[in-house]
Amino acid sequence: HSIYWEKSKTSRFEINSSFQIINNTNVDYNDDIEPIRSIEFNHVKNKVKNIIRPRGGYYRRFNLTLFGTFLGGKRNFIKITNEYRTYSNIFRRGIIAFRLKQGYIYNMNTNSPLPNYYTFELGGQSSLRGWKTPSSFSDGKLIYELINIEYRFPIYKTWGSELFIDIGRLFNDKNEYLMKNLSWNYGFGITYDTAVGPIRIEYAIPYDKSKINVETFHASILYMF
Repeated sequence: HSIYWEKSKTSRFEINSSFQIINNTNVDYNDDIEPIRSIEFNHVKNKVKNIIRPRGGYYRRFNLTLFGTFLGGKRNFIKITNEYRTYSNIFRRGIIAFRLKQGYIYNMNTNSPLPNYYTFELGGQSSLRGWKTPSSFSDGKLIYELINIEYRFPIYKTWGSELFIDIGRLFNDKNEYLMKNLSWNYGFGITYDTAVGPIRIEYAIPYDKSKINVETFHASILYMF
């Protein structure tokens, strides 16, 4: 179920309730506990100029979801996420795109760890592109931070390019905030603009002092954000 209030053309409040039935082969998944019920609150403010090919403006999204408790079920936790994006013009036709994402989970059942289905992951073409998949980066955690910075610029006609840096980290305890090191990668991409949006091929290199860097390729439609 969902109810919403559009404060303006660019600002929207939502309240959603759901009953989840999860098809999950993860060993942490427990049929005696799942499925669970949840209710969530969203606030979205979107002032991006051209959603398909962002040319300016900003985007904000805040989400708070309550799982279990008075709604029923044996898993009881609160999940909070926040996202902020901004797009700035530079060098006539270039764009600096910036994204910050954060998330926190408070698990009320401390003796019952959450399976990866509910936790936060990083890695892959939508977050830390230097790692091919989330499983190649780390197991899921309760807290995460992610920063993506891209410089997008045209090359010739419908061809363009991008330079990017991705920075992020995962951890389970608030006390690790000042101690947990950041992981990051850098790379570049080639884009080709089509009627449905840009097609991009990206090459990313993770920075890791402990081992030899392993390059990763990604291909996708539309910009990552």
